[in-house]
Amino acid sequence: MIFEGIYYLAREASQFASIAPIWSEIGGKFLTWEFQKNRIARQYPFREWKVRRFNKNRNLSGFYRQLEVLFPGCEAGSIRHYYLGPFPADLKVLICTSMWPIPPRTERNFVTMQFYHGVSDKRYKVGVKRNELPPMYNHWDYWMLPGEKDKQKLLKACQKNGIEIKPEQLVAIGYLRFDKIINHQYDRMALLKHAGIPDNSRINILFAPTWKWGGGTLMNHYKKFCDLIPQRYNLIIRNHIHDNRNIEVVKKYCREKRIEHVYFVNDLIMNITDNIIFADLMISDTSSVMYDFLIMDRPLIINKTSSKDVYQPEKRFDIRRCGLEFDIEKDNILDTIECSFTTDEFRSAITEVRHNCFYHLDGKATERTVRFIKDILNR
Repeated sequence: MIFEGIYYLAREASQFASIAPIWSEIGGKFLTWEFQKNRIARQYPFREWKVRRFNKNRNLSGFYRQLEVLFPGCEAGSIRHYYLGPFPADLKVLICTSMWPIPPRTERNFVTMQFYHGVSDKRYKVGVKRNELPPMYNHWDYWMLPGEKDKQKLLKACQKNGIEIKPEQLVAIGYLRFDKIINHQYDRMALLKHAGIPDNSRINILFAPTWKWGGGTLMNHYKKFCDLIPQRYNLIIRNHIHDNRNIEVVKKYCREKRIEHVYFVNDLIMNITDNIIFADLMISDTSSVMYDFLIMDRPLIINKTSSKDVYQPEKRFDIRRCGLEFDIEKDNILDTIECSFTTDEFRSAITEVRHNCFYHLDGKATERTVRFIKDILNR
């Protein structure tokens, strides 16, 4: 089933991973934008912007290369600017997976949907700096919501900024990434082989930190983790895309010390859903992948960190109820892992937080979304 006029828009190819199930069902074309620098971002309203002031283009070769890995055979292109376009003439539905601004409803003739690319405790961020652009939560016609957690986060952000969101703009679809897992549409052994992990006899520990926006712990923790965890387990390190330079430092450290049983995975190898399928335990910090991991009913370790970009969620949504905290200043990571595998302390909390955060855990989120988009196109 291929729908005409469907486009997906984001800055990074990895931000499209969350809508992969939709693309597999209805097709569509991927877009990013060409301009790199935004020198007059604080000017508002946006119609006063002048395209000629944006004088540096992005190198999009890496974007297209990564996109081809994530979506083999896909169609992709670019527009000059994420707000000013110009947008394709045949565009009917624009699916956005990041918070970069788009034209308001009064200035366009296509429907827009926001599928934010992760469920996390980070504040919504627009632009390179947190306060670079005015909040634009109501510029999308529909917010496609994975669960009550994101709904409450959005409503509070709108209330804080005096923005009205109508109930019909909030669409409860469930979490697209969970469908494959709930419906058992995967081959664990094949995924291990694809990730380059030959030793299936060992337990797999996935370290998936966020980056500096959110208090990422990769650079502060990698030496201790690489020195200790591979003594007993496979250590799989999945870095955030904005830590691509830093991960080379980690790889060099492992090579120089000849550390075995450490594997590196990123979006050029596989998406996060496939990654968590063969992880027996996850270690993270404030990354949204921790909420993804709740579907696996497996142990979670949360690195102690702090960041002004992270807010305190309500208790019913709080991932920190679902695993042990690791403090690198005083804890032993091997002891923390062992304790995580032997305790049932967090089992009920994992179930509770999962059901509080996500709608419809029935494996039909993709089906609901496709049906909704079809209805929009038929109006």
